[in-house]
Amino acid sequence: FGVALTELLSALSASEGVALAIAGSPGGLRILLSALLLLPPTVAMGATLPILTRWVARSLPDLGRHFTGLYALNTLGAAAGCSLAGFWAIPSLGLTGTAWVAAVVNFVAAASAFVLHFLGRPGEDGDGDGDGDGVEESTPTAMLGDRQRRTLIGVFALTGFLSIAYEVLWFRSLGLFVHSSVYAFTALLSTFLLGLVIGAAVYALWLQPKRRDLSILATAQVLQALAGLVTLALLTNGKTIDFFLTGALGSPLLALWVQALAILLVPASIIGVGFPLVVQATATHLSQVGRQVGWLYSLNTLGGIAGSLGVGFVLVPLIGTQWTFVLLALLGAALALFIQGLDAEVAPRQRRLTRVAAGLVLLAAFLLPPGTFLRSYAETRLGEVLDVVEGRDGTIAVIEYSADAVCRSRPCPDHCREHPYRHRQVRYASMSYASTILYSRRYMTSLLNLAALTGPPTRQALVVCFGTGITAGTATLHPELEGLTIVDVNRDVVEADRFFEDFNHRVLSDPRARVVIDDGRHFLAAAPEEARWDVISFEPPPPEAPGIVNLYSSEFYRLAKRHLSPGGRLTQWVPLQEQSDEINRRLARSLVDNFEYVTLWIPARDEAVYLASDAPLEIDLERWREAFARPELKASLREAGLDDVHDLLSTFVLDAEGMREWTREVEPITDDHPAVEYYLSFEGRPHDRDALWALSTSLLPYLKGEVSPEDRTLLERRRSLARELSRVSALTFDWRYDEAAEALDALIAEHGESTWLHHLRHDQLDCMVERPGLPPGRQGPIEAPAP
Repeated sequence: FGVALTELLSALSASEGVALAIAGSPGGLRILLSALLLLPPTVAMGATLPILTRWVARSLPDLGRHFTGLYALNTLGAAAGCSLAGFWAIPSLGLTGTAWVAAVVNFVAAASAFVLHFLGRPGEDGDGDGDGDGVEESTPTAMLGDRQRRTLIGVFALTGFLSIAYEVLWFRSLGLFVHSSVYAFTALLSTFLLGLVIGAAVYALWLQPKRRDLSILATAQVLQALAGLVTLALLTNGKTIDFFLTGALGSPLLALWVQALAILLVPASIIGVGFPLVVQATATHLSQVGRQVGWLYSLNTLGGIAGSLGVGFVLVPLIGTQWTFVLLALLGAALALFIQGLDAEVAPRQRRLTRVAAGLVLLAAFLLPPGTFLRSYAETRLGEVLDVVEGRDGTIAVIEYSADAVCRSRPCPDHCREHPYRHRQVRYASMSYASTILYSRRYMTSLLNLAALTGPPTRQALVVCFGTGITAGTATLHPELEGLTIVDVNRDVVEADRFFEDFNHRVLSDPRARVVIDDGRHFLAAAPEEARWDVISFEPPPPEAPGIVNLYSSEFYRLAKRHLSPGGRLTQWVPLQEQSDEINRRLARSLVDNFEYVTLWIPARDEAVYLASDAPLEIDLERWREAFARPELKASLREAGLDDVHDLLSTFVLDAEGMREWTREVEPITDDHPAVEYYLSFEGRPHDRDALWALSTSLLPYLKGEVSPEDRTLLERRRSLARELSRVSALTFDWRYDEAAEALDALIAEHGESTWLHHLRHDQLDCMVERPGLPPGRQGPIEAPAP
């Protein structure tokens, strides 16, 4: 089933007919289809532990110990499988290869089970098969009445709710402070599973012999409530902890593991005590052990499902992360008191301690200042928080950075006050999602203008990922535009538009614009066959972000191409500085494999724009001049540091032949081999600017009509400047700010000061960059998280 489902999902993702059918169906039907696909393998997974428990159980007094051994080994295997898949199998073998490896392990387990069945058949050696033949059938050790036992089973469903609710909260909250990646998810899940193993082992080796199961369970619940509040306190200081750990350990990934262990291991270990304990406490007949474990497992998992949905879809959007933590802690404390009430023989001292602990939880809930968690996430001494939203899809913050705020926080040159700057940023989780800083505006306006000016008139445009809305707003400045479709998966990002209306030409008020809240790939897959756009522009989060590879893969570009009009153009943003050289070339290869003509432009630093089409590149210089002469477009370009036609044309780096040469020796990024998500396996050398520029080609052959000597001279001078600025980028990304400043001074002396050069030299290097005093990796633009 695992292999079949992997292959089936691959086939479904490539089927336009299936996507259309799903898109036109009600949401409930989509959920039902997902369940039908996932249930066969997960039903088989869920049956494994009860079956194994039935096989090994020999006496009720020792049931907890036997079950714990199975539970611990099974969960330890899950942690190993998670780590192995995330750190080795998927990057090395791909998704399908990993599914086959898992299938082989399944077949080995199946063969082993058959062998054990025939070696240990009942009646051959006097041993039993767990149904009560030849084994001890004794009374339960906990001596609970039927009513107590049924109540405890119901309580166990509530503990499942709390366990997974906490897990969702921990994962979601840590994602606000650590680098978002598949490695982060792998580390967090592996740590959580390891904690369950430790908790089960503690119960078997130390707690189970005490034979005080209700007391132990009550203590575990109140300790879990206290631990939940402790983790909230740690997470509230997550930014500071991550800062110091990364500096001390020198590795963001190692810092992530340490934080995961510090935050998750103890509370997850407390959770791990519960399952074997309840199995021991509620068992009545050895012959029914498999059935009883199955029911307990089912109820606990159903509680977990409710916890997952309740936290993600209801509690966090409704009351926020901080108060969801508090609510879960209070529920856990109340549950502890209730469980203790079931135990008539509990010692008075134990009862007092539980009540005191529950009282501490209540006191902490009342003393916790409102908004503490969100402030710790969003606040920065160098900027002003304009808004924070904890939505269903994650947490976003809108932050404004200005010369005034920076100069109040630290010494800065006088001209920072004399020529003040001001820009805003959307931060999603730990990522800078989009910004109005000048270099962002340069590549955002280039994304749309390059496509609109190099092909047939842009009557229909599609912009996927809204961000600050600058790319979409640029489309409205072209008078031939008739319709603009904006697609973003996160409604909160679109609703943050009110903070960016002065930058994006109030695009959402334009009657030609319509907004669709959907995943960009799903939107295209579900679009009717006849849906066509002249320009499709993508500005997803960075490729390394988890799940985003689906907007950078070869299969995705093949899908997008089907919805381009004849002569249509696709533009894609890729931050070259954030991936290794091999990954960058693989990302480009995915485009080159699907479009005949792919060109590379670098409007700002190492922020690349790929322009892809099946029509050859042709630049009509007169058409460009006419566009630049239109007042609104001219003002927009100048605000982005593109002062004239030659500024934008000089960002050209590689033509189609150069792109084929640059990507010739690498494999593309595909859905099955999402290498960019598993970047640690492909680190190699960093982005190689010199190798890229060595392949650089002239734009002159692509200029239509007469090109004056003045145009040729200007283009060559600006092109030379662009190449030198690439070297300056290398210096700034290496935190060699003094050398970068000297290089920029020389370029200004040679070429004169422009909007773009002024920003690079004076705004960024004098005002926006923090100089010595911070550890390596932490000095950089004030708005950017550490690389």
